[in-house]
Amino acid sequence: MLGAGQNATLSAIIDEFVADIDVENIKRGHDHSLYFYGIVSYEDIFGQKHTTKFCQSIIWLPNGTPFGYYIPGYNDAD
Repeated sequence: MLGAGQNATLSAIIDEFVADIDVENIKRGHDHSLYFYGIVSYEDIFGQKHTTKFCQSIIWLPNGTPFGYYIPGYNDAD
């Protein structure tokens, strides 16, 4: 449960082994990409239920900071 102004962290473990060279390419978004997607269901302050679908691609900036951006066509809210 999250209140107004609160946040949560999502994390996961990849099931398959990824070679070191592929990890670097994934982090840069070259030839491979890391995507995360899902559905968040919640009830707002007025008791109305909502569902939000999301999909982001994650890359790592040159300073090592991860950066995510939404993938058009795979995000919505109702």
